[in-house]
Amino acid sequence: MSRFQNIIFFSISLILLTYTFFIGLKNVFRYNKLRVQHEKTLNRYQLELAKKENFEKQLEQMKQNTYWELQAKQKLSYVKPGEVVYKLAK
Repeated sequence: MSRFQNIIFFSISLILLTYTFFIGLKNVFRYNKLRVQHEKTLNRYQLELAKKENFEKQLEQMKQNTYWELQAKQKLSYVKPGEVVYKLAK
């Protein structure tokens, strides 16, 4: 090979290597951005799943009469017949 062909070969190789490096670098940044976005979405999903489980527990409690009795006693000062209520003075 002549010197001119060597220079062209190395120039093209350098251009391809540089291009490949920047494409790879760009993909690394894109991957990191998507990974962070995925982690945020996963955390938000887990939070919503915990809320859903909490609502399901509340719904199960609401199906029981004892829940409604307790709510009536706390919020409406409900007293069952024959029940004695003690109020403490401050």
